[in-house]
Amino acid sequence: MGEGEIIAFRDHKYSLNPSVTVWYDVDEFRLHLEHAEADHLPPAQRAEHWRQAIALYQGDYLEDIYMDWSIRRSDQLKNMFKQALANLAQWEADRQHYQEAIALYEMLLDQDPYRDDI
Repeated sequence: MGEGEIIAFRDHKYSLNPSVTVWYDVDEFRLHLEHAEADHLPPAQRAEHWRQAIALYQGDYLEDIYMDWSIRRSDQLKNMFKQALANLAQWEADRQHYQEAIALYEMLLDQDPYRDDI
């Protein structure tokens, strides 16, 4: 096993090489949303985590894979994205940043046009 190789082969098994750092956008997305839910976090930092998560979301997860597990995961991530949009839009509206709030609500309606509450 070489140090720079991503796939490791040890004891007749393949695995990810633990010495290689792998960046995964889904993990980063979820991490920002988890941080946004921290009780001790000031509202401005919470909003920044929502912004970061929203910026990471690039569309449906594995949209070309039609398997139950990938569809469930895609739906879960999309729902998390929509909730982040709603949270940030509400935060912006509460701060009377109406243009920002409207833009976020429009993004949300693009994702979910039947949201009567929006």
